[in-house]
Amino acid sequence: MLSIILRKFYTQTYTYLASFKDFKKEDIFSGWSKKEITWLFVCILLTGMTSILTQAEAIIFIYSLLSIINLILVAKGKLLNYFIGIVSCFLYAIISLQNQVYGQFLLFILFFTPMQFYGWYIWSDPENMHTSSTVKARRLTLKQFLSILIIVAICASLYGYFILYKLFGQHIGLLADSLVGVVSVIAFLLMVRSYAEQWVLWVIIDILTIVIWLDGLVGKEITLALIPVVITRTLTLINAFYGYISWLKMNKMQTKEIKW
Repeated sequence: MLSIILRKFYTQTYTYLASFKDFKKEDIFSGWSKKEITWLFVCILLTGMTSILTQAEAIIFIYSLLSIINLILVAKGKLLNYFIGIVSCFLYAIISLQNQVYGQFLLFILFFTPMQFYGWYIWSDPENMHTSSTVKARRLTLKQFLSILIIVAICASLYGYFILYKLFGQHIGLLADSLVGVVSVIAFLLMVRSYAEQWVLWVIIDILTIVIWLDGLVGKEITLALIPVVITRTLTLINAFYGYISWLKMNKMQTKEIKW
């Protein structure tokens, strides 16, 4: 079974990389609107300027830059996001550990970083691809989404109290961190399965993550050099709204094409 999965993973990866054989530089932003390209460069510029002004460490600057690019690629439904996601998730885990935000560290080192490979495996399956580089966008029913919210409430309570508080003794943004941990897992699984509703959860996650870091900044338990992280999370919040709109449009367009 494992050998079959690995063989399929290799084949799908090889096929994707082979598609770049005839790649031309004018194809870089193929399918992107002028507004989307502008948004990408504005995010990169803001991230760079903030890192320079706050004299942030190199790891924070690199994470912030890769994270923004990664999330915009996700919003566009681009398979390439998982390559960048592996590096950005690992860097964020290190930053969280350095600042004793253990919930974020555990989430990113044990879940998000390794799950990038799973996401790549699922998205690169031809059955889940709309084009050679863009995934098919799906929708959840209202009943399914409400069930997910109930699961979140139960799991977040258990995770926050028994793991973050009892085991690690965390006090910085405890409530927000426990919610982020659980919601992030579910949101990522929805992302891997290509459901547009993932973006509703990412909006919640980004708001709570900003609260976590601001809580530490106000309490002076986190250095001001981490302001780029807060700025990055703010930009990802805006991007989550854009991502939801983008995926709804993708789903509508792809559904019409199937009917035709």
